[in-house]
Amino acid sequence: MKNRKIILLLIVVIILTTNYSCSNDDNPSNPDNIDNKTITPTFTNSKILDGKEIKNIIKTNDGGYICINFSKDYNVIKYDIDFNIIWNKTYGGSDDDIAESIIQTNDGGYLVTGYSKSNDGVVNHNNGGYDIWVCKLSSTGELLWNKSYGGTGDEGINKENSVLETTNGSFYIIGHTSSNNGNISENNGGYDAWLIKINSSGQIEFEKTYGGTGDDFGRKIIQIGSKYAITVTANSTNGIFNESRGNWVVQIDESGEILWKKNLLGTNSGYINSTSNDEIVVVNTSLSEFLLSKLDNNGNVINNNVISFQSISNKQPSANKIIETEDGGFIIIGDLGNGNDQDCILFRTSASLNLKYEKIIAGNDYDKSISIFSNGSNSFFYQIVTSSNDIQNIPHTQWICSAIIKLEELIE
Repeated sequence: MKNRKIILLLIVVIILTTNYSCSNDDNPSNPDNIDNKTITPTFTNSKILDGKEIKNIIKTNDGGYICINFSKDYNVIKYDIDFNIIWNKTYGGSDDDIAESIIQTNDGGYLVTGYSKSNDGVVNHNNGGYDIWVCKLSSTGELLWNKSYGGTGDEGINKENSVLETTNGSFYIIGHTSSNNGNISENNGGYDAWLIKINSSGQIEFEKTYGGTGDDFGRKIIQIGSKYAITVTANSTNGIFNESRGNWVVQIDESGEILWKKNLLGTNSGYINSTSNDEIVVVNTSLSEFLLSKLDNNGNVINNNVISFQSISNKQPSANKIIETEDGGFIIIGDLGNGNDQDCILFRTSASLNLKYEKIIAGNDYDKSISIFSNGSNSFFYQIVTSSNDIQNIPHTQWICSAIIKLEELIE
């Protein structure tokens, strides 16, 4: 009788455990559950912006979009929800003014950041060489103020996510400098990564350089709680980057003081983002592979994966952006190859960084991934630039165009 009770108890435990496991697997809030599901992507060409080489595009609070168009001046174009132009304005001087990043600010206006060599027109100052040049715009594109930051060497920034606004209207800018004068308090040799914090009027609150005697470049900045993480492509093997060359993640406090740093290697500058549970996800590349890492807020690597597309293309990869999906997975966009032989690549992973699908866009000329952002539940806009004339459903009459491609996922 006693043995029968034990057997019955074991059966009940097994049933309860099985039910719990099934319930957990069927729970859509369990992000790793996506590893066991099939994701079917559908790509539809949504809009062709003929003659436009868009470098950075973001969705705005009014449902429309704003972008930087490639130019020797800062060319900013505001679109409505259907990509009809609302306004198109240009800012700059007689020399090169190269815009790299645009963000919408807390007051509904915009901050455009890049680098400039001009000392005339609307550029009211130049310290020598290229300076980091920041323009504050109203919601209608009126230039409210502009500031140049730098020294007698060269300064610059690296595209999207190099600028971040705080809740009180200040801005962090991460870039690079070869100067040791002007606004720069210290140079460790060659190029240093350079962090600037400015207030809402463009006045410098503080600045810091990070580097060694080699060339070190600040790339991206994100906020995680009350702290920040920057990425640095380091060529130094001394100073604060005293290990192998590669891509570093550096966590800093509000004053720019280093809390921890982690070398994730890589040959090209990669991309960083935060996850919904305040983890850090990074994508770098080697000569042939994408290197994915997930870190906790103390800099410990909690997951990583290496993804190769060598069976499809033997071109060298580079990573341009990574975003988190609703199920906790990630979409990564980048490029394969360089110059006129360059192709676009997009691929999707689960939360555990396992590959779910990929999409390569390869024409007979230059094709580059630019941006990816959410457009609703399991729906995204993927923007590329192409000068190829043989890509299906991307017709254009001018030598280059930007294509807005709608990506929708069916998850089963």
